[in-house]
Amino acid sequence: MRLIKLLQIYLTIFYGQLLSIGLFENLLTGIPELVENSQSYFNIARVCLGVLILIQSIFSIIVIWNKNFNIVFITGILLTVIFVAYIIVNTIHLTQIFSQIKAIDKYKLIIEVLTKSIILLLGLIVTFFYSSRGSYELVESEQI
Repeated sequence: MRLIKLLQIYLTIFYGQLLSIGLFENLLTGIPELVENSQSYFNIARVCLGVLILIQSIFSIIVIWNKNFNIVFITGILLTVIFVAYIIVNTIHLTQIFSQIKAIDKYKLIIEVLTKSIILLLGLIVTFFYSSRGSYELVESEQI
């Protein structure tokens, strides 16, 4: 039962961070850039990704504390879609601007994208672990 609580706390912190990234980096900075340059596909994708992250994070935090493990699995699938979309959007964006930026900024951007990708992947792994392990933990604690 302690493992479930620890996973719930970790996933709440993770989805809270994901919520802040979606809100700040994608929506609050993406909307003014979209208004400024409405022809940029990156800005459109960024705002759409921000809305998707916002909805998914709020939904996931609610579901995690209700201990409905089947729906947690669905949120893991949604997080997988967000992870793939994040990688695709950032890869396209980086290839477009890579020749225009300095060498130091290139490394900073690559490190930033890799760090966020690793954190998303870690959250994805824990979400699927929680969805598969959680129901077993509850059954074991009820039998004791």
